[in-house]
Amino acid sequence: MNETMSIIRQVRDFLESRQSAINLSAALLTIVLSLGPILSYFPSFVKMESVAEFLSQNATPFIVGAGFVVIMWGLFRLITARSRGWIRVDDQKIILNIKDAILFLLFFVVLVSGIAWFVWYFVWHVEEKIEPWTPYRPTVSLPDAAINIQILTPTHYDNTHPIVISRETASSLRLRPGEIILFTIKNTYGVDDNLIRCNECKNREPLKGGEYQYSAPMYAGAYEINIIVPSKQGSPVNQKLRVSVEEEESDILKEKAVITSHRENQKVTTPEYLEGECKNIPKGTYLWIVVRPKFTQSYHPQSNRPDHGPMSNGCDGAWEGIAYIGASQQTDINGRFEILLVGVDIKGSTIMRNYLIKAHHTNRWHGFRQLPEGARIYQKITVIRR
Repeated sequence: MNETMSIIRQVRDFLESRQSAINLSAALLTIVLSLGPILSYFPSFVKMESVAEFLSQNATPFIVGAGFVVIMWGLFRLITARSRGWIRVDDQKIILNIKDAILFLLFFVVLVSGIAWFVWYFVWHVEEKIEPWTPYRPTVSLPDAAINIQILTPTHYDNTHPIVISRETASSLRLRPGEIILFTIKNTYGVDDNLIRCNECKNREPLKGGEYQYSAPMYAGAYEINIIVPSKQGSPVNQKLRVSVEEEESDILKEKAVITSHRENQKVTTPEYLEGECKNIPKGTYLWIVVRPKFTQSYHPQSNRPDHGPMSNGCDGAWEGIAYIGASQQTDINGRFEILLVGVDIKGSTIMRNYLIKAHHTNRWHGFRQLPEGARIYQKITVIRR
């Protein structure tokens, strides 16, 4: 009992003697945590896109963390405001009245709940899985000692063929200069997929979801992606994926659609009226403008037609359309958005049109997590709201 009372006295004296330092630390921590969500709404002030994307994806824990610190700070001030009377140790007794007990219990519950939430979020929490774009691929049984690559993002050229690499088989990709793709790797070597490295990728090791990011070179030519698979028997196995980078004006490309009214990183308002040119886009390919807030997986089709339909069915000449950038004219200032010029088939166009009809009735504009299957991106530019 004497030892317990001695510890209580020491804790009480320590807290009361360090009030100024605790107040200053809490204030600085609150400011630092608050800067995270604030900067996530103004990504133009963050020069590194990777940092901006991290802040955008983790705004919620920053906000909760700042709120948690403020609440704990306030409870601490309430308790210490009672000075040395908030808990008294007299001889063999610990004196704590009902009001003090309730205040102390509240402090303890909030502290434990906050710590438990952060442990859950950063250790056991599994974020909602965003379903990637999954093109049709024939089912292919992998041979022994082989890897299979699944492309998660739409590409300018058709890359829906099975991409299997082994000593007996080889595959290749066709990309435009500078085109960026995400892909995952599965293997039959009997090793963990997360141990496989991609030497030419932006991230040599897989991201949290197992994806690799590859950016095609800016010049046309033949290239290779070296995929290193660790081996249990000896030296790692180096598998090569061929990459053919072809210029936009390649004779193979017949269809073309571009935005001529806006340029990259242009400052815009909402709504914005867009104009452009198109060439040899056949009937059955429906041209749409799609807006995507940068660093999010949310695609919003745009239409200024009374029937909420696409800009055109096929296109050869000029086109014009509209894009709503941000939730309103008063919000999303300095936010970055991507404007995509997309071609889809009749099924994809119907999906977009039905979404817009329903959104106008319900006033719910949640967008799509992925573009319709088979969608082709003719052009993509980034703009900044002002």
